[in-house]
Amino acid sequence: MTDDERITEIEARLATRTPGEWFVNGSKVFSSVRPWEDIVVLAHRDSDAVLIASAPADLRYLLDRLRAVEAERDDALRRFTLHIDRSNGRDAGRRERIAALEAECKLHWEEIDRLNDVLRETHGKACTEVYAKYGRHAPYCLLDEVTTAAGVPLEER
Repeated sequence: MTDDERITEIEARLATRTPGEWFVNGSKVFSSVRPWEDIVVLAHRDSDAVLIASAPADLRYLLDRLRAVEAERDDALRRFTLHIDRSNGRDAGRRERIAALEAECKLHWEEIDRLNDVLRETHGKACTEVYAKYGRHAPYCLLDEVTTAAGVPLEER
């Protein structure tokens, strides 16, 4: 039996019980529909009678709390799922933007490599010294240093 089936059975039993509030007198449980006339239960002990008389209200309270907690859980799950869906959409957009930026950077590095090759061909030794100092991908700002070291006049740069 599933939890839902068990809860449905408990609710059915609660709905078909003797109606009204139940109260205790000693070991006897009475219904408020016709007090002092109908004994709902004659319990073995007074404490059993209290438990039995309290059961309908206690069960109703617990079932109501269960429904409220399930509703809170369902709402939290809905909000969490919505948040994840929105986050995934933003993340997908970010991933696409990062991929585009990486592709753009690759193109720039390829252009830098091409320009470095041109500089090496035209200004051999000077380029070698700058690359030794700054690394393979020396920034464009080093172009002045390379051309100055190679003795290229300012007006020809």
